[in-house]
Amino acid sequence: MHAISLSNHKSANPTLLFFLFAALFTAFLFFIDEGLYSFKWMAEPGAWFVFFIYTLPIFFAQWAFFKYLKKRISLKIAFIVSSISGLILGTTLVIFLFLLASPFFQG
Repeated sequence: MHAISLSNHKSANPTLLFFLFAALFTAFLFFIDEGLYSFKWMAEPGAWFVFFIYTLPIFFAQWAFFKYLKKRISLKIAFIVSSISGLILGTTLVIFLFLLASPFFQG
């Protein structure tokens, strides 16, 4: 099994870790959703579609931050900053897009 190393190599690519962080964070959000504190949503196929609607923007935000930062600061710091910033930006982006699509903002 290969470990992902974040040493100062130009070829370091923690893409799998970003996807894992995004999926785990989204699973946590779905777990606490509406105060149910359960994973019963996993039994519904439509819920998986929404799960990936949340996961993918978070993942891409983390990935984009990392691609931008990896040439400017050390890879370890770039990984940490992009992981946290991507979670925040990706989640905010998804919530904002859902709000824009809601009837409240339709006028």
